[in-house]
Amino acid sequence: MDGQQQYQQPQPPQQPQQSGGENKALGAICYIPVVGLIMYFVKKDDAFVTFHAKQGSVLTIIWIALWILTSVMWWIFWPLYWIVSIIELVIGIMALIGLIKAAMGQMWKMPLIGDWAEKFGSSMPQQPRQ
Repeated sequence: MDGQQQYQQPQPPQQPQQSGGENKALGAICYIPVVGLIMYFVKKDDAFVTFHAKQGSVLTIIWIALWILTSVMWWIFWPLYWIVSIIELVIGIMALIGLIKAAMGQMWKMPLIGDWAEKFGSSMPQQPRQ
């Protein structure tokens, strides 16, 4: 090589994991309350849809719990009602961002929610496939 070094072109950065077609739509609708839980069981073999279904399901469970809590709090301690309402608004915004990311084919792990979603379903017994 006569003292010359080979020039290698830099590699482009890795793109986030993406999915296409029908999976984008299915991943996006997982952020509609209760639909994510249904999709978790229907499309369990699809990693992209399952990823978004888990996050959508966790958001739905938190939203329902907060909804019940605010129903009770209104009568007990009304200032706390407003704090919980703001948290519900943040959850709605997170669901909207998740829906957009899924529609774009990206697997975006939500802060805090994503960690809970990873644990979602891991304790359920797996049925053998035939």
